[in-house]
Amino acid sequence: MALSRGDLRTARGWFEQAAAAGRACDQRMAGFVCVELGDTAAASHWFGRAAAGGDAEAAYNYGLLLIAEFGDLAGGRHWFRQAAQAGHHEAAVELGGLLSVAGEHGEAQAWLSDPPPPAWARPAEPELTARAELAAAAIGRGGGEPPAVADLAEVLSTWDVVTRPLHDHSDVVAWLVARSGVHLSAVEHLASVRGTLLRPGSSPWPGQGELQHVLTTARDLRRRLGVR
Repeated sequence: MALSRGDLRTARGWFEQAAAAGRACDQRMAGFVCVELGDTAAASHWFGRAAAGGDAEAAYNYGLLLIAEFGDLAGGRHWFRQAAQAGHHEAAVELGGLLSVAGEHGEAQAWLSDPPPPAWARPAEPELTARAELAAAAIGRGGGEPPAVADLAEVLSTWDVVTRPLHDHSDVVAWLVARSGVHLSAVEHLASVRGTLLRPGSSPWPGQGELQHVLTTARDLRRRLGVR
């Protein structure tokens, strides 16, 4: 909730308290918030702990941080490999590039020619991930089957990235329909589920079938609009 208000320092305190209990996704989120605050040492600590616990997304981001902030190519390569072996597409591509530069063309070609299939990455805005986490927890408390946080985050992140070019959001649904060719009812349904995730209690939580339907629309929108 603090993160959704843009209060990064308060959010950091709570994420770090949760991260200290050992859950990898909390450690990863603490790392993201520390990056936003410019504390690369703390971000390295939390990404490193999550990565060591087997979190592929944290391992990928830890590799990026080690190279970009500390010039640690060996460390970056190690964590890219860990993430790539767990099926992380971007890590496989980064690993292939580093191996090519190091002259290890055989292994580089293996990663670059047959990387794991790309997946919709964890949203760049930590606020969206926090909202997805809250919604998933609320659905579980209500007796429903908790959806994957990544699926909820994908719905929120898709809407965020496809509407960024729009300055006037007064008729965003019509604008998306006109640009993408996706049917009006499908875009309206996506907008409705997004609204529920952002404003809990405004409508019933989406069920698994409804969420899968909305994810199909989100992916179709990204494909038609050329958003990756």
